[in-house]
Amino acid sequence: MMSTAMTTFLATVTLLLAGNRHLTQAKTVVLFSPPHAANVRTYTNTGRALAALGHDVYVPVPDFMLKDNSVNVQGINVIRYGEYLGHFDDKIAAMAVDKFWRNQSMVLGDFTGFIKFWEDLATQLLSDKQLIAKFKDIKPDLFVLMKQPLLRDFVIFPYMLNVPFSCLCYYHDYVGQRVPISLSSSPMHLNGDFLEEGMTFIQRLKNSVVHLTLFFLHEYATSDKLVAKFAPHRPRISTKEIMSQAEISLVESDPIIDFARPQLPNTKFVGSTAVNLPEELKEPFKSFMEKSVNGVVVVTFGSSILEVPDYISFKMMSAFLKLKQNVIWRVKLQSPDPGKILTSSWVPQNDLLAQTNTKLFVSHCGLNGQYEAMYHAVPTLCLPFGNDMPYNAQRGVVKGFGLKADIREVTDIELLALMREMLENNKYKKNIQKASDLYKELYKRPVNETAFWLDHVMKYGGAYMRSTGQNMPMYQFLALDVLVFLAVVKVVFVLLVYKTCRCCCGLCCGKKRKSKRD
Repeated sequence: MMSTAMTTFLATVTLLLAGNRHLTQAKTVVLFSPPHAANVRTYTNTGRALAALGHDVYVPVPDFMLKDNSVNVQGINVIRYGEYLGHFDDKIAAMAVDKFWRNQSMVLGDFTGFIKFWEDLATQLLSDKQLIAKFKDIKPDLFVLMKQPLLRDFVIFPYMLNVPFSCLCYYHDYVGQRVPISLSSSPMHLNGDFLEEGMTFIQRLKNSVVHLTLFFLHEYATSDKLVAKFAPHRPRISTKEIMSQAEISLVESDPIIDFARPQLPNTKFVGSTAVNLPEELKEPFKSFMEKSVNGVVVVTFGSSILEVPDYISFKMMSAFLKLKQNVIWRVKLQSPDPGKILTSSWVPQNDLLAQTNTKLFVSHCGLNGQYEAMYHAVPTLCLPFGNDMPYNAQRGVVKGFGLKADIREVTDIELLALMREMLENNKYKKNIQKASDLYKELYKRPVNETAFWLDHVMKYGGAYMRSTGQNMPMYQFLALDVLVFLAVVKVVFVLLVYKTCRCCCGLCCGKKRKSKRD
């Protein structure tokens, strides 16, 4: 029989070989999002999950976020960059939110300016020699990027380095992914009027127009100029063509909180990476929560909106003071009654929503906050500003998770009535509790699902999941050449029939005239 020492030796060697085999499979991954806090948090969460699988993970984090300590960078390698960006989140807020407070609508000039804003950002980043040098030094095996028409220039980073890339984004890009859709019935993030059933003709027309607008935006936003400038050693193709080469597209969406969507095999709906198990509350939030015997309403408009106009703060404070529940509000304001309303420029949002004493969430309805509220089964009163927020608010109302209002137009009395309706009517709690249970049953920890698929394409690639339509030029995918051919055939057929009828009529008329002469 084999001695105990020999058995132990063989077991040790086997473990070492297994460990080495695991190490050889480890890859270097760069998760590079736009310099917006909510997006960076998505990528740091995913990065930690990838690191847990043994990969070497790098996340570029802007200088202002590291100074503000606004993102958790534990468990990942940080690439610091962007001192020249300033406080980028403030710039984004100034562009969109200021117009909202002034009750001004976006016009065509604003859209073109918005496109140029993101193009200028991409140019700045692509011109950052230190950032490029860092990417070259770490020799990544995969980039992970956001997939949006306005952010397409980011794909030049992996293209210039000849590195595969995948996409992780809240936005399901029908056009870029070449997903066959119905213009009238497929949901679109820019349409805050979408319904699951019973849409009127005007609503279906609006949804169709939004889809067509997005199609033209895709064509307008794509270019090969920056490709030629920053990747002159690679073939000159457009950013649209580069984006179509993604190994896989991971979408932070699901049919529980969102509307059902058509998809292709290389698009995976993964839920939200923002959802995390709560940590223990720290002061002053812990004691405030414990003393709030009637429950707590959590209020936040995200990391970018900490200041609101006076007329907004006055009516919100007035409504909050009339509630029997206490309020925790993320805002840069002095509370008139700290025992009733706790104000702070930062709150542990996920941890607060996880408390059984939290009864209502008042939010701008950003993606991360909406998912955290659903996960912890907290009804949400949505006060959206712009971007995808009106759409998020609409789906929350349609699903029965809460109500929505325009904070500029609603009075303090109306705001109070909306909050009381949701606090006293148990249907909202029942609906979101059911959704929470279903979500936990199906998705467990979505960030792990996200890491799984990224790990999967690094092992096997994503070519086997690609649709034929994703390898075609757009005119072929839309069958424009086929439609033109059929139109030509139809015209030729009609002309032949017309000519034949004329000939027949001519022959018949000729015979009749000849008979009369005879």
